[in-house]
Amino acid sequence: METNTEWARLVASGFFADYSYEARRRYQKSANAIDCNRTAWIVEVGCGTGRYHKLLKEMGYTNLISCDLTLEHIWRAKEVDPHGLFVVASGERMPFRDGVFDCLVSNAAIEHFANPAKGVSEFSRVTANDAKLVITSDCYSWRVLQLFNLYRSKMPIDRTMAYSQFRRLFRSGNLEIVDADAWGVTHYLRQLSRRFAPFSKLLDGAMRDDHWSNLKPQSRFGLMARMFLLDENLFVLRKLGSEGAPLAGVRPEIAMRDILACPICRGALAQSSHSVECLRCQKSYPVVDGILNFL
Repeated sequence: METNTEWARLVASGFFADYSYEARRRYQKSANAIDCNRTAWIVEVGCGTGRYHKLLKEMGYTNLISCDLTLEHIWRAKEVDPHGLFVVASGERMPFRDGVFDCLVSNAAIEHFANPAKGVSEFSRVTANDAKLVITSDCYSWRVLQLFNLYRSKMPIDRTMAYSQFRRLFRSGNLEIVDADAWGVTHYLRQLSRRFAPFSKLLDGAMRDDHWSNLKPQSRFGLMARMFLLDENLFVLRKLGSEGAPLAGVRPEIAMRDILACPICRGALAQSSHSVECLRCQKSYPVVDGILNFL
């Protein structure tokens, strides 16, 4: 709960208010990588202020639910998309039934999990066999910036990982990497330009789509190097499962009541005007301003 309070303070301070170039590029790359049927059921983990949720809605995805650790973030997400489905929940203990989602997306969140392995286990649990997962994260270079005192994180938890660590982490959740990308030097240049003015002249060029740092690498070695050195990573994953297992989106009768479950015991929920209660363990979760809070 102490960590959650720290996140809430950052939200209240306006720390996440700026919609940066890096966030816009990350969201667009992540959204393009989904490439699912527009009626697929998608869960977003770590939705922040809701801008990515809104982007997916604008792209035509109709069955979308997003969660975040802080009620403060969800309030802001509801302002961005008043009709969106949002819940307050931890990515390490999600309030969803097993195997109900065709796709899971999570942007720049996994490196801020207290227990990434537990989070990936949850990612695998709530997705159907052969589901697609799209996960973005800061590259390992953030640790390099910290080493040279060019970056100091304000996040309560901030643990970037190398490609080999990600690969082991995903394998532990029965997830296979089917595609990957790494891009960007704008974080480097922005930090350096604050100390050395000439670097600011390079920043505009680094924001072009045809800049070398934004082009997809053509070799495995190039990808490995870029995933270590550049700004951001993207992983497209497939959940390994029995061949031919149906995805959630092909079931027309699926509804919210078929998706939500107690995050503690996975029991069914009964909803009233002010709370939902687990029918199995009797745990009660409040409804605050119309938002389900599973913490």
